[in-house]
Amino acid sequence: MKKKLEINKIIDNKYFYPVLVTVLLVSSFFIRLAALNQTEFGNGWDVYFYLEQLQSLVHYGKFHSPDVSLIYPYFLLFYFLTGSFLLAVKAGSALLSSFLVLSSFLLVKKLSGRSLIALMIASFLVFSPTLTFFTAQFPKNLMGLGFLIFFLYFFLNQKKIAALIFFILAFITHRSTAGLSIVFLVLYFLSRPGIFRRYWMIFASVSGIGIAVSFTLPGTIHIDDFLRFKEFFGGFQFPFFSFFEALGKDQFSFLWTVEIILICFSFFFSLFLILKQRRFFLLPLIFLLLLLIFPFFRFNLEGPAYRFFLIFLLVSPLLFFILLERVQNFFLVFISLIFIIFSFFSYSSYQPKLFDPPYEFYHKVIEKSRVFLKEKDFELLVAKKALAEMTGFEMERDAMAWKPDEGYRSERVYRFVSGVSYQEIFYYLGSVPENEIYQIAPELLILREDLWEKCIQKARILGEEGWEEKFFNKDNPYKRRPGYLLKNKEGKKK
Repeated sequence: MKKKLEINKIIDNKYFYPVLVTVLLVSSFFIRLAALNQTEFGNGWDVYFYLEQLQSLVHYGKFHSPDVSLIYPYFLLFYFLTGSFLLAVKAGSALLSSFLVLSSFLLVKKLSGRSLIALMIASFLVFSPTLTFFTAQFPKNLMGLGFLIFFLYFFLNQKKIAALIFFILAFITHRSTAGLSIVFLVLYFLSRPGIFRRYWMIFASVSGIGIAVSFTLPGTIHIDDFLRFKEFFGGFQFPFFSFFEALGKDQFSFLWTVEIILICFSFFFSLFLILKQRRFFLLPLIFLLLLLIFPFFRFNLEGPAYRFFLIFLLVSPLLFFILLERVQNFFLVFISLIFIIFSFFSYSSYQPKLFDPPYEFYHKVIEKSRVFLKEKDFELLVAKKALAEMTGFEMERDAMAWKPDEGYRSERVYRFVSGVSYQEIFYYLGSVPENEIYQIAPELLILREDLWEKCIQKARILGEEGWEEKFFNKDNPYKRRPGYLLKNKEGKKK
């Protein structure tokens, strides 16, 4: 009893929450920055696209690929502070994790009515290996998610102007958070038809503005994105198991595995409690979370189901913690302390060598190819996605992970060829000018595009077993950019 009274006395101090929340926000920043700085190269599969965009903006005054998002001016601010493109993205991404911690703290405080429960969710997110992974892989999604949660906070507080501002910010930051914001509004108004009848004009106006923006700003959610809907769906799968299979079961640390298991069990336990206690005001949030783990989405590392599941892992704990309003202060403080202690070990759950492309190897490849291409008159390099983006950044030349569009002359295009040996190229072509082919590594070489096309023609004529798998795969781009990318973006990359 005495300990409980002492704890209550501490948490009743007016400086307790401001000081502790500040400490958690700072801790989240440095923990994620430590995780990202485990490598001298970028983090995640999209990082060099961001770096190339920033570099182009600073050096040439325009984006390399038109893509409207608040992530770029945000990273640009860090570039002016640090003078380094790479450090700007690392530090900016790390701070976005603190932004999510703050927004989640405020939302849970609003819905639970208890600051100590909000402190618990903040402590959990500081610890969360999932948030560390998301910070490294998807900073643009992370920014959008922070705006989305702030939108929910102000919307549920009936702060209309602030809610509208954060809705717009979420809308123009990333397609996924734009879509989730719209879905939440639809679900909310469907559950409260009386409110919809009163505010339908506002809802219609916001929808009209959103549609207009989607047609004019490249990179935002666009009507052409619906062309991809058929690609999103596949057979039945359970996202929990699909996530482990997609990344590889052996790549998950013990702490991250435990976190994911606890989140999934706590979500279904929360559903049981909400239905039992008839807390129907939470239904819009529940349906939004259920959409994120819809079992008929096609689950792969390139599709939306993968990112949706990560968002689910970050948002669903909020639902569980909201239901803890009757738990005693001593227990809440104890669990928060456990999260805080483990947070200083959880950062190592993110291993760049396991989760990032082999950027160190790519850097060596680029340095070797730079020498070979020094005297070449070329206009485009073709390579698999991560290598193409890193090449574009380090060489400041156009590079893409698609088959060149018809506007390019194949004699002025070079490509990184993977999995086809030097000897095989000579086998298909008979002879190759020495200055048009260069062996970089045992299974990687540079070849002029028109010669590559002749190899494919010869292989097709010979019809040897397995030739299609050798030439048409993700390591050797063979598809042209689909229409929805060409309609919404005019750049040469994506």
